[in-house]
Amino acid sequence: MKNNLFIDNSGIRPIRDMRQARIERKFVCGFLRRDTIENDFILGGYQFYRRFPERWVNTIYFDDLNFGAFHANLAGLSERTKIRLRWYGGENIYSTETAQLEFKIRSGNIGFKEIKKIKLVRELCPVGDAFDFGIIKKSLFVDSAIESLFDTISPVVFVRYSRIYLESMLYPIRITIDKSFYYKSLRALNPFSLISHFDSNVIVELKSGIGDDQLSSGVVNGLDLRFTRNSKYVRALISLSSSCGSY
Repeated sequence: MKNNLFIDNSGIRPIRDMRQARIERKFVCGFLRRDTIENDFILGGYQFYRRFPERWVNTIYFDDLNFGAFHANLAGLSERTKIRLRWYGGENIYSTETAQLEFKIRSGNIGFKEIKKIKLVRELCPVGDAFDFGIIKKSLFVDSAIESLFDTISPVVFVRYSRIYLESMLYPIRITIDKSFYYKSLRALNPFSLISHFDSNVIVELKSGIGDDQLSSGVVNGLDLRFTRNSKYVRALISLSSSCGSY
């Protein structure tokens, strides 16, 4: 089996596959646009269409004890990595036997994503109002590199949202429209941990290959979208921070 990780002087790093390199731009629009923003793209000149049916995305984000990935994003570091466990599901968020471990890598303006498919030893049964991390750990320990990695990181937050996936029929450009966000803290940050929060904003992500960056820049012209740099992980922690203390 091909190992998607290597170890260098700075620790465990995902291998970067240039075929997966892409440029991502994130935008925020308010609640009132949630039902119209899709039509704005479909009726534009790029001939976008729904590539997949709308579906729920469930993600657990991991970080070290000092929230290194969180602070790296806030500081705008050019080289940073974010680690998450992702699965797709409907009403029962715990009902999944398959998931994927993802490494989101940022190098300057270029993004990479390495994926390792995971078969969970059993469903993500809840413990109280959280997830059974023991199931996750037992399922992820499929090689020594990943096992060593999870000695230094642990779950921080659960993020769930509904996603619409659009693709242009003319150009290699994709758009995701994410809404109905739900955040839950998974780490005992203070006596008020496991606090949840709903976010009514809509996040639009424009994704294209490196050579198509200029072509994609005109997609959002005139749509009154606000550019944002922060990731969903960062947005979740910021949204929870008023109740969960400082990071």
